[in-house]
Amino acid sequence: MTESRETRKAELRERLIEVTSGQIGAKGLLHLKAREITAEAGCALGALYTVFGDLDELVLRVNARTLTRLRQALEPVGAGEGPVARLQAQTRAYIAFASDHPKHWAALFEFQLAPEKPLPDWMRAEQEALMALIAAPLSQVFPALGEAALMIRVRTFFGAVQGAVQLALQDRFIAVPRAKLDAEMSDLVLALCRGFPA
Repeated sequence: MTESRETRKAELRERLIEVTSGQIGAKGLLHLKAREITAEAGCALGALYTVFGDLDELVLRVNARTLTRLRQALEPVGAGEGPVARLQAQTRAYIAFASDHPKHWAALFEFQLAPEKPLPDWMRAEQEALMALIAAPLSQVFPALGEAALMIRVRTFFGAVQGAVQLALQDRFIAVPRAKLDAEMSDLVLALCRGFPA
């Protein structure tokens, strides 16, 4: 009986994640509503809170899966190439992922936990795994950096690329045209790698 109850709970958990992911993909994070999620999942509103602590945790679970998919898209690209070429290939793969999954990608940056809520360890691990993909080639570009300084460089690098990509894909003021984005980002990566002091 207990196993059956746990099985049903696991199935509901998975269904809620899938429904939430589908709704984010269709209409974006900002239009997400718990009642619509549970209605589509075929369960009572209260069932969501027996499986997840709150709606924030459910969204974080979806975002964690998006991070996993993003990491899987970036991992194989540029393998066997030099570090700068690998970073350029990762950047192109990042742009492609963001272009192909715009609402899931946007949800990674739109979602904010309340200040009093700590980021769960499992979500932090997903973020760190993605950053490690950037850190590997960057550590070859800047071999003199210690671990702490390297991770600051990774954040700076990611922030520079992310800002330009976000402006372009959301067609914001002074955005790089999408047709030019891959080439411009490859040049930006090269400039960042050459331009930092040794």
